[in-house]
Amino acid sequence: MHDESGLTLTELLVALAVMAMLAVVAMPRLGALVQGNRLEAMAGDAMSDVDFAISEATRRGQTVTVCPADRTGVTCDAGGSWKDDWMVFVDVNGNGALEKGDVLVRRRAAWGAGVTISARATNGGAQLKRLTLNPEGMFTGLPSGARLIFDYPDAFAEVVRCVRFSNFASEYMALGRGKRECP
Repeated sequence: MHDESGLTLTELLVALAVMAMLAVVAMPRLGALVQGNRLEAMAGDAMSDVDFAISEATRRGQTVTVCPADRTGVTCDAGGSWKDDWMVFVDVNGNGALEKGDVLVRRRAAWGAGVTISARATNGGAQLKRLTLNPEGMFTGLPSGARLIFDYPDAFAEVVRCVRFSNFASEYMALGRGKRECP
């Protein structure tokens, strides 16, 4: 009688099959986790930039605007299309456009493909073209229910992150499952 230790080929194949099944089950969840974390980071950056704009408006005593950047990256997108890049600038004449004499204080570069950002005044409502803060750090011309909605249309799972704005602050909301809009 031989007392040999080790795995037989059958035992090894069964173990590999079990590991493969676990990987198939875990992969979509891991993908959704990664995508959710990316959206959270983008929403956090948006909130950080708005908070920065509020502090710049009060510190400088001037109007500050946050807007989506156009393809050149040096002016606001006229259509208000928030892709995945935006900018914060001191808006000396308060017209909501980055022009000569205005000061660009922060530029958020693109994150890459795959994420859509919707900017609306209410669920399904008008387009939110920019956020403007007066010298006291209060939003001016802010429509009711203004929000940025970060979404992965082709995600492993349905993942949405939202930032809502009121006259006093920005508020982050995390929505996980389902293609829901911000409440």
